[in-house]
Amino acid sequence: MDARILCAVVAVAACRPSFEPDAPPPYRERACPSGYVRDEAREVRLVARLEANGFEADRARLASPVCFGPARSLGVLAGSRVVLRAEAEDEELAARLAHLVVHIEDDVGDGCRHGLMHAVASEQRASILEDILRKRWALGPAPDGATEAIRDYERRCAKP
Repeated sequence: MDARILCAVVAVAACRPSFEPDAPPPYRERACPSGYVRDEAREVRLVARLEANGFEADRARLASPVCFGPARSLGVLAGSRVVLRAEAEDEELAARLAHLVVHIEDDVGDGCRHGLMHAVASEQRASILEDILRKRWALGPAPDGATEAIRDYERRCAKP
């Protein structure tokens, strides 16, 4: 095999995380955390919104079930579950859902499982995707941008 082709194959393979969508817990927890509820109709609307904007529905479904409740930010991963702020508008939540799917695909977990640099790279990719969607939908910047998230990863990963 030509060395250039081999390098290209290795480079592409290195970019795709090894997440298994049917993996057993902790990756596929089903119950929502206390204080949060599943709203399947809203989850379907968010996925449809993403799909209508070129986001693969199968990727968005990796986040299922989506839990809604009193989140401080637009949305975060709680363990392997996506929790979104119930009061936010669907477009904002769809953009954040796309962001969180990147983290699920990258197997970020608490941010430190694969090291700080892995978490930062995932945050940068996720934030770019969210920003693109927010601009497309004229939402303005995310209220909790990548800089804040990266600082949070730095704090969590620095703990012994």
